[in-house]
Order: sequence, then C-alpha cells, then structure tokens
Amino acid sequence: MNWGYKIFIVIILFIAGMFGMVYVAFKQTNEMMDSNYYDKEVHYQTKIDAAKNINEVMSGDLISLKGENMKIALPISTIHHFFKGNIEFVKQDEMKYDQTVQLTPDSNGLMNLSLAKFKHGLYKARITWHADQKEYYREQNILVP
Repeated sequence: MNWGYKIFIVIILFIAGMFGMVYVAFKQTNEMMDSNYYDKEVHYQTKIDAAKNINEVMSGDLISLKGENMKIALPISTIHHFFKGNIEFVKQDEMKYDQTVQLTPDSNGLMNLSLAKFKHGLYKARITWHADQKEYYREQNILVP
C-alpha cells in the first residue's frame, strides 16, 4: 500500500469522526435550570437577605433522607408565625422532573414527603417560607437513590 492510500484512509477516518461528533452534539439537551432565569436574577437580593435570615436562626441541612421518605425539619423558632412556603425540587439534568411542593409543616416544624414521586438522581431543593414578616430561603442538594 503506497502513501496515497494511507492519506485517503486518514481523511476518511477524520470525516467519520466529524460526523460522529455532530451526531453526539445533536443528541445533547441544553436546557437552562430556570425557564425565567433573568426575572429571578433581578430579584436575587431578596434571596440573599432570606438566606441571611435562616443563617441567623440555624445552620445545617433542612432536608434528610430516611428510607423511602424525605424529612423536612424547619427551625422551631420560625414555626409559631409560619405564613406560607414551598419547596422547589429542580432536577438539574432533566427539566421535566422538576417539582414544586407546598410546605405544610406540623407544629414541630416537621414535614415528610414520599420519594416515590421522584426519579433517581441529583436535585437542588430550594426551600422558601415566610414567618414573623421575614422571608427564609435555603438551597440544598439532594441525591435521590
């Protein structure tokens, strides 16, 4: 085999590699984590203030996983004047599995959720609630088994 055939084979392999990369690139999904990203960015200072509010009350995680349940434990000091709240679960790689759950803690600040409605993977939980005329906010990563 002379050098002309070798160059031809290299060119064919290069073109096949390019088509392979184009195929893989078209299979990728490029979703933003939030559909209204710019609107949320404008109001981000309120989230910073709300995160400072929760850091004054407690440190540590609000959500823990126990078996087939997810346990949410809010600080007792914010429960007495609890007004409203929600938890937004954002699956970072598949937007269709995002969920928003109304936060309804009991008198001890506890709430349980079943993991049955969650798909396996990494979620970012965004917990927001209002109490004592203050807003509280915390983000936590959750790995659902």
